[in-house]
Amino acid sequence: MTIKPTPKVKKEGNSDGIQTARGMRDIVGREFFSYQGFFEKAAEIALYYGFKPIETPILENIALFTGAIGEGTDIVEKEMFQVKTKGGDTLAMRPEGTAPIMRAYLETGMKSWPQPAMLYYGGPFFRYERPQRGRFREFRQFGLEMLGTEKSIADAMVIKILMTILADVGVKNLILEINSIGDKECRPAYRRALVTYYKKRLSSICTDCRE
Repeated sequence: MTIKPTPKVKKEGNSDGIQTARGMRDIVGREFFSYQGFFEKAAEIALYYGFKPIETPILENIALFTGAIGEGTDIVEKEMFQVKTKGGDTLAMRPEGTAPIMRAYLETGMKSWPQPAMLYYGGPFFRYERPQRGRFREFRQFGLEMLGTEKSIADAMVIKILMTILADVGVKNLILEINSIGDKECRPAYRRALVTYYKKRLSSICTDCRE
């Protein structure tokens, strides 16, 4: 199912000229029902396969993301909305869903549940990137997490269910591509080969790639 952004219309009844902030938007009319229908169908399928709903706060301690995602990533360095509280704490508007769910898994005692803990979530997320056509600083995302198991079948199950959801809501001609950065044994060798390759080509790549 393709959810098309509502066309921009001239604001009426607003003498101050105040509009939505850059990268944000209103969701109204048919687009609202498209989003609602997608999330309802996705939740229905997730529940059928035994997943339980979870909703994490939109604001989290910034250390959650700097520690879980890594300080050198684009999400942390360039794309997080940060909020400074009156008490001096620094919070972040959640840029992704996995780190908050892992925090909730540890904090709320889900480790004592029958494992794996199977959770689904959906809602708004925020990234302070330069908005491009079809992309926004506030976006909506649905996801599945299986925690408490190292079995590869868990990854396969999550992928299969998400493909089922997309097919069920009407997405056509689906193609699944699977990539891997390897395990802890083979990843260091891959990293060395990658760094060696790019060291010889530093002058021809952009600043971000050099970093």
